[in-house]
Amino acid sequence: MAKTGVSVNQPLEYVIEAGKNLEFELKQIEDEGLPFLKKAERSIYCINESLKQIKQFVITQQFQSQDDEILFFKEIKPSIYSKLIFFVKVFHIESKRPDGSDTTRLFLMISFLSEASLISGYLLTHTYLT
Repeated sequence: MAKTGVSVNQPLEYVIEAGKNLEFELKQIEDEGLPFLKKAERSIYCINESLKQIKQFVITQQFQSQDDEILFFKEIKPSIYSKLIFFVKVFHIESKRPDGSDTTRLFLMISFLSEASLISGYLLTHTYLT
């Protein structure tokens, strides 16, 4: 994560700036044109690093007011964690998906069409059940 020019005396501003830097980094990852799995992996790493830095800063600094602390824990931190949850889910979905080779796609399409044909035939034969 890029260094912020925010004063150490202002924790909320530091956290907001760190969130902006994270958004910028995630946008850069998105623009690189990588496969979804690689994007998700790099995004997860980036978010985790950002969360570590924010956590370390928040542990060592106190918020100026209770409202700032509430804003951090109710809005800012959950918005960062929601991105982490999203990319973890994308990673799990993409990692379980078969590779994108033409042979695999053709095999899957034939299998799906075959199953659909069997189901259609069953439904036509047993129309009295519907």
